[in-house]
Amino acid sequence: MWIRRRTLGLAVTSKSISAIEIDNGDGRPRAVCGGRFTFPEGLDMGQPVSLGKALKSFLRREGFAAARCVIGLEGKRLMARKRVLPPSSGEATADILKLMVERESTSGAEELLWDYAGPSESPGRGRQAVLFAAVREQVNRAVEMAAAAGLEVLAVTSSTAALASEVARSKNSQCIALDPTSGGLDVAVLSDDGLPTVLRLSSAMPLGDDQDAQRKFLEDLTAELGRLVAMLPQDDVSGQQVELIIPADAGLSEAEIEGLAARLSLAVGSSALPDSLDGGEVFTSRDWGTYGAAACLALAGLPDGKVAIDFVHSRLTETRKPMLGRQMLWAGGAVAAMLMVALALLLAWRSNVSEAQAIEESLAGMSGDLAQAEQIVEKTSLARGWYSDQPRFLECMKELTLAFPAEGRIWTTSLAIEEDMRVVFSGKAINETAVLEVLDHLRDNSRFADVKPLYLRESSASRRDVAFAMSCRFEAGS
Repeated sequence: MWIRRRTLGLAVTSKSISAIEIDNGDGRPRAVCGGRFTFPEGLDMGQPVSLGKALKSFLRREGFAAARCVIGLEGKRLMARKRVLPPSSGEATADILKLMVERESTSGAEELLWDYAGPSESPGRGRQAVLFAAVREQVNRAVEMAAAAGLEVLAVTSSTAALASEVARSKNSQCIALDPTSGGLDVAVLSDDGLPTVLRLSSAMPLGDDQDAQRKFLEDLTAELGRLVAMLPQDDVSGQQVELIIPADAGLSEAEIEGLAARLSLAVGSSALPDSLDGGEVFTSRDWGTYGAAACLALAGLPDGKVAIDFVHSRLTETRKPMLGRQMLWAGGAVAAMLMVALALLLAWRSNVSEAQAIEESLAGMSGDLAQAEQIVEKTSLARGWYSDQPRFLECMKELTLAFPAEGRIWTTSLAIEEDMRVVFSGKAINETAVLEVLDHLRDNSRFADVKPLYLRESSASRRDVAFAMSCRFEAGS
């Protein structure tokens, strides 16, 4: 029985798996075993059965005893999109998100598995949820690997989302949490609504002690995090400072972390162990970047834990549980009544069999026309998505283009247009005057409202140009 109180968290990357086993026997979760399983030469997730057997040998050798696990996938294997929902409740929320998934997956829908986090409601932005998608084949391979290792899979989720959910338990402010994985960085952006947006940063951590590579990595990381901060809703940022959560073993020194936070005007948050978890002799807060995601996955799998996203038991695909007891009796009576009606209909049908056969023959003759009509409807529906909704974004981009001078003294490097026509863009200019001219042109244009500069600073110490970011809202119906 004591093994059932233990849960194993497996944070899977393309080259290794971080594993933490947690025991909840005395009421407080405690890490009892941990380690990193590096894939043997010639094996990867493309051979799940062979990889699972090798994982099973590793778990036995390192003393793991849990029979149940929660598997986390890295950010580059996932897709996350925040969506605004109309007023709804309960089952209607899932139905609305199912329609959104069908709209976004016009082709190859069977290749993806979907689930969502939320919904959450915040003043000024209404109800929101975050849709997560994973490739079905990758999820199936993870389940096959666990089965070959003799493990029962409780859930397959996002490693970074599980880490972000645990951070959200102890943080009351907005934060940007970094999760170092093999060959890169995953990031979870948590605004005040508590919904995590998970994505993979393109900045690759350098290997070795190459100072130039480290400097280039910090510059790229600063630029990417700056864009994330700029795209946070403006009403969220005011009145509180965004926290930057970076593990101690993420490859950055304390001076580099503080310098990064200062350039982005962020507060440096702590990545120490949560109060609810006892690391024991397995790991400390210094190892949080290595084992933090796996520990949070194991915590989510405990009886009192919660997996926010589960691609195996998704709320977008789960079926209703059968009714029991008195409800079962009512259902049996309803079935009996339906059988009696069906019998009566069958007798009536038999008396008119010749007419039914004539109708079937007529329908068979129309099958070619029906198939052609269905193709026309499908093509028309696809074309409507391009020609009915997109022009409002094109109008916005046209007006933005007219606000910039033609001689190329200023240019953009990033542009984001939300569904509510809120625009956030950043770029560079040869001097501050060019940026202020564009700002004035936008404010003079009646089709733009809430025009605000987000930042204006020197691009770097070695160059004379300046970096900037602005936000505004485009009035599509003006």
